Amino acid sequence: MDKKIIIWIVIGILFLVALYLVFQAGGGSIAAQNINSETASAVSSASSSGMVGGC
Repeated sequence: MDKKIIIWIVIGILFLVALYLVFQAGGGSIAAQNINSETASAVSSASSSGMVGGC
């Protein structure tokens, strides 16, 4: 095989491994962010539920 082909195969494998690691590590933090944003939106909606003044 040509060396360029081998290099591109190695680059492709490393790219796939990097994508896997990013999504594997990011999965837990995304779930934690969703919980935090839901809690924050519940607190903000509770604090602003009453209309003050306003036409």
